[in-house]
Amino acid sequence: MKEMTLREQQLFSLEILKDVHAFCTNHHIKYSLYGGTLLGAIRHKGFIPWDDDIDIIMPRQDYDRFCSTYTSNNFHIVNVSTDKTFSFAYSRVCDTKRTIYTTKYPCNKSGMGVWIDVFPADGFPAKEEEIPVFYQKALKLEKYKTKIRSGLMSGTSIQFCPIKGLYKQIKSNLSHLFFKIILFSKDWRNPFVQKQIDMCHTFEYGSTPFWGSLTAPYKHVVYHPLSDFESCELHPFEDGYFYILNGFDGMLRRVYGDYMKLPPEKDRAPQLQGAYEFFWL
Repeated sequence: MKEMTLREQQLFSLEILKDVHAFCTNHHIKYSLYGGTLLGAIRHKGFIPWDDDIDIIMPRQDYDRFCSTYTSNNFHIVNVSTDKTFSFAYSRVCDTKRTIYTTKYPCNKSGMGVWIDVFPADGFPAKEEEIPVFYQKALKLEKYKTKIRSGLMSGTSIQFCPIKGLYKQIKSNLSHLFFKIILFSKDWRNPFVQKQIDMCHTFEYGSTPFWGSLTAPYKHVVYHPLSDFESCELHPFEDGYFYILNGFDGMLRRVYGDYMKLPPEKDRAPQLQGAYEFFWL
């Protein structure tokens, strides 16, 4: 297998985005570029030079319809409904024919190639003062889910140790053994993924003035007014045009602050660097 360059990863994920865009346009499904992809569209008219993935977001109703109807000759959708071993509460549209990845922390047991992430936008509490507590619950679930996933996929190797610290080591060993039993069972499922999905349905999207992402929450409280996703317009990204939500400026400022300012050079690194390596099949 030949390792993919960063630019090859970008262009391949762009191919997936074009396929998804065509499907959404034909089926009147609302979506927007999201996260670093949205930032790249505004600041760079394409990928952030060091970015290595693509994110899009859809209002929950559009997301559910997309997940249940998306078809493609080249790519397929992965989420907990299509694969019980998938480790996230959102979806991915991925390749399985031409690319593959390696990692210590696989996303599922069957494997996949280059992907784009598809996030649902979900409703938040109607009262702003209630949002921080609600959001902290989402962050706690994300923390627990990540801890379980790390244990399922790696764990520390069982070791012997002197009497000093024996209790801590026994606890670690038992935890490691528990994770490995789950990992090698036929259909393991991270219980906190389902808890995240359940939480997403607490407030119906559009029934309150606010929305945000609960399936991959930021480390600080981030939410947006419903009016920010009232409409979408086409915007240049690389060699094509894709949809961005009308309130992109407010969204980017809430997430990144002065988003037109480049980060320090030390922070200009691919998000997945060190965690995943992609190869041509």
